[in-house]
Amino acid sequence: MITTRDNKVIEFIEEFRVANTSTICELFYPSLRVAQIRLKKMTELQELKRHRYYYTNEYIYYKKRNNQLRHDLILTNFYRELNRISKVIRFDKEFDKIKGIRPDGFIVYSVNGLNYIAFVEVEISKKGLDLEKYKRLYLGCEYKEHLPVFPLIIIITNNKIKEKIPFGIISLKTDLSDIAKIIS
Repeated sequence: MITTRDNKVIEFIEEFRVANTSTICELFYPSLRVAQIRLKKMTELQELKRHRYYYTNEYIYYKKRNNQLRHDLILTNFYRELNRISKVIRFDKEFDKIKGIRPDGFIVYSVNGLNYIAFVEVEISKKGLDLEKYKRLYLGCEYKEHLPVFPLIIIITNNKIKEKIPFGIISLKTDLSDIAKIIS
C-alpha cells in the first residue's frame, strides 16, 4: 500500500525527475532503513523505477529514464544540500516566467532572516555556460516585471567561469562540497 508520505516522494520525483536513496531519506523518511523499505515497495508496485548509479553505487529512482540523468541528479542533490543550510521558501525547476531565459531552477531561500532569490544552472558539459542571456536580462531590466531585484546566478559546474559580469554569480562544484558559499 502506498502511504501519504510515499505519494509525496512520487510527486517529488515527478518534479525533479530523479533522486537517490540518501536524498529521499533525508527529505521524507526518519531513517535509511525505512526509506529503503518504502522505496522497494514503490518499485515493486511500479510507481517508481530504479537502478544503481555508477558514480555512487547508490540506487537512483525515477519515473521515466532520460538523457540528462546526471544533470538532474546534481540539481536534486543541490536542493537537498540547500535544505540543510537554509530555509527553502520556493524552488521551481525549469523556471520559464521570463522571456529569453530558462534556468534549470529558480529558488527563494532564507538565511538568518534574510531572503535571497537565485537562478540555478547546472553545467556539466565542457563547452561552458553561455551567460549572455543573463547579461541581456540584466541590462534590459525586463526582470523587474517579475522580480523585485536581479537574482543571484548559482552555477553548479567544475568548469572555470572566465567572463566578467555586472551581477552576482556563485559557482559551486558538482559534488557540492562548497555549498557554504551560498550563505557566506
